[in-house]
Amino acid sequence: MRASRRPASLLALSLLALLAACDSGGKSPVEVPPEERLLTDAELETPLDPEAPAENAIWESWVVANHHPVRSLTSGNFTDLDFLKPLLASKRVVQLGESGHGVAEFDLAKVRLVRFLHEEMGYDVVAFESGMYECWAANRDGPTLTALAMFRRCTFGVWQTEEVLPLFEYIESTQNTSRPLVVAGFDLQTSGHQGKGTLGRAAFLRDVVAKLDATYAQRVWKLDSTTLAHHWQSGEGFEESDEWNAANAAALMPAYDSLSQWMESHYEALRQAYGAASQVPQAARGVARYLPDQLRLFTVERTEGIPARDRWMADNLDYLLDVMYPGKKTVVWAHNFHVAHAVAAEDFPMTPMGGWVAQRRRAELYTVGFYMYTGQAANNAHVTYDVDDTHRAGSVESILYRARRKYLFLDLSQQPNAPGTSWMTQPRIAKEWGTVPKTITPRSFYDGLFFVHTTHAPHYLPEQ
Repeated sequence: MRASRRPASLLALSLLALLAACDSGGKSPVEVPPEERLLTDAELETPLDPEAPAENAIWESWVVANHHPVRSLTSGNFTDLDFLKPLLASKRVVQLGESGHGVAEFDLAKVRLVRFLHEEMGYDVVAFESGMYECWAANRDGPTLTALAMFRRCTFGVWQTEEVLPLFEYIESTQNTSRPLVVAGFDLQTSGHQGKGTLGRAAFLRDVVAKLDATYAQRVWKLDSTTLAHHWQSGEGFEESDEWNAANAAALMPAYDSLSQWMESHYEALRQAYGAASQVPQAARGVARYLPDQLRLFTVERTEGIPARDRWMADNLDYLLDVMYPGKKTVVWAHNFHVAHAVAAEDFPMTPMGGWVAQRRRAELYTVGFYMYTGQAANNAHVTYDVDDTHRAGSVESILYRARRKYLFLDLSQQPNAPGTSWMTQPRIAKEWGTVPKTITPRSFYDGLFFVHTTHAPHYLPEQ
């Protein structure tokens, strides 16, 4: 590690997109140009890295000539993103990844991309790697909630940042328009800040069942309220260390399997009871479908649980696309690991969520992997760490650095097979979390790459 080249340790982001940072030594803040306007080529140019490895000259020339500069992470002027319009013209699903969750610039870039896709390309759903029930309920109650309350009830804590909050403020601003932006979730794990999202689930399921069977509804209430009380008694929710879940999952699964079967067999009757305008039966059926699998995660080893979760998340995404929001163009927000179409050579063999989605919807899918070159980020516990900026020749980071841009986008999907693009179809290193080398074949994993030269840890919202 080259500590002398490290950027500031904290990112201070105002809602006006004025960035300032200071390191742990208490130095004066270093101001970064505001990005409400689009940056010039000179402002986008990154400093020369004297320790960058020598790179393949043909690859370097191709990347310099063919990348798309992204001129802001926050501007509402989207003209620098117009290159995406022909690439995404036939795509119903756009997946936005991230090599690590705790990266301020990734959050900002994805918020801007979602706004662009909604305002200019007709994408009306943003689906998070967060709880399916929690995000649906937050969206249902959106007209009566503040943006912050909606945000806290929907996503996992890794995205509860000042950088992502503007997305929910934007969602709030669209509520009374002809095209509100819908927030959804596809994870079978529970989410929402300190359980705020999940605690209404038992009452929701009880009330739906009570439309047809009041006696069974009370049993459902007792089952799910008891389960949730134990899930959230420590404020941690579904975690691998949740001993109560692990000890009781096998006993609870038959009851949840029965609930899922009941919802399936009574689905049409519920639709008639609620009326054609209501989305409640679809949501209740979708939630009931994954609750048994949610508990199964506590009965399997990690090497079984990770691929199972990804397959079930792909199934939940299908449910959103086919049942909850049929015909709606959707943006998916998740980690690179989940949206990628394959797994790295170092990982155990499995099909990630993105692999299932690609198998089922390849013609209507575009997947973007996000990577970083240097700086800092935060882990899932919100602890700041240094990005490993010692890059190997031929790595994804080394190749993309050669464009010398703060932010850039590179399409992989439409490129011809040529000497300058041969790196896309060969195994090479790319760093997960900015620190863990993984061997990927870029074009087999993604349709495009978003690259940020210098990153910072985000500003996490205070606990409440």
